Amino acid sequence: MNQHLSEQQIDEWLIGQRPAEVEGHLRSCQSCADEVERVAGPLTLFGGAVRSWGEEQMGSARVWRPAGKSSFAWWRAGLAIATLWLVIAVPVYRHRQATQEAALTAAQDEVLLQQVERDLSQSVPAPMEPLAKLMPSDLSR
Repeated sequence: MNQHLSEQQIDEWLIGQRPAEVEGHLRSCQSCADEVERVAGPLTLFGGAVRSWGEEQMGSARVWRPAGKSSFAWWRAGLAIATLWLVIAVPVYRHRQATQEAALTAAQDEVLLQQVERDLSQSVPAPMEPLAKLMPSDLSR
């Protein structure tokens, strides 16, 4: 490489992507090596401070984990269980809600049908009942 490393190449090297040509350039170019050290120094100090703070917060307490399992794996398992629960619970809830709405609608329909049946079974409409009582019944002829 004839020119210096770009910021992107330096960032990629710092996060672990280290192609052979970048490694070779850092060995041969003191300016780029100094730039990498300048950027990496604060990151190293920050990482150490975070680890130290975490150890202080944890104290002597240790979290039990099965061998070979990271906390990220437990986090994913918990998330998967919660997702599965939602996938099951939401349709059950919606089905129950639809069943209740159907029962309510059926009850309202039954009341309406009873009212219609009662109105149809009357020989004279309710408003005309007083007049029907005044008239003699000619049904016997």
